Parts: sequence; structure tokens; C-alpha cells
Amino acid sequence: MATVIKKAYTMPLPAGAELFDQDGKRMARWRLRNGKLRCAEVIDGANGKPRARGRSTFYP
Repeated sequence: MATVIKKAYTMPLPAGAELFDQDGKRMARWRLRNGKLRCAEVIDGANGKPRARGRSTFYP
């Protein structure tokens, strides 16, 4: 059986992002320009700086 997975990506943490713990994972919360609230898991990047991990809304 085939497996279809949405692609993951990382991005730098936006300015003013609030960091918190949820279920043992580091998370970040910030507001977009249109006022919507966005949350993402935080991982360490290659250079040691924190990055937000996102998942594409489309299947490849």
C-alpha cells in the first residue's frame, strides 16, 4: 500500500513569538499580519538557532 505524506518545512521564528511547552514539546505562538493566531513546534536549526517547523497544506 502506498503512503502519502505532507511535506514539512522550517522557518525562522517570527519576531515577538511566544515560546511555551505543550505535551513535552517546545511550541511557539505568534500572530499573523491579518490577526490570526499561528502555532508551530520549535526545533533547533543547523546553526543552533530555534526554528518553527511547519507542514504543507498540500499533498505532493
